[in-house]
Amino acid sequence: MRIATVERNTKETQIKLTLNLDGSGKCSVKNPLGFFNHMLNSFCKHGMFDLDGEISGDLDVDQPCHIGSRLLRGISTGYL
Repeated sequence: MRIATVERNTKETQIKLTLNLDGSGKCSVKNPLGFFNHMLNSFCKHGMFDLDGEISGDLDVDQPCHIGSRLLRGISTGYL
């Protein structure tokens, strides 16, 4: 299986995500941002990826840019 877990902890945000490229389209991320939650669900459903994890902290400042960078880093570094 191609699975990667990435984590980012700063003063503002705490992010831990596990991405499974050989999944079934399941998304279970604890995330307080409504629209971003919708986008993550669509990403998983249509890409047949599984994404699990938790996002918390001062999301008014950092928003989802850090989350996207963590996903891309996991894919691009060969963990998947």
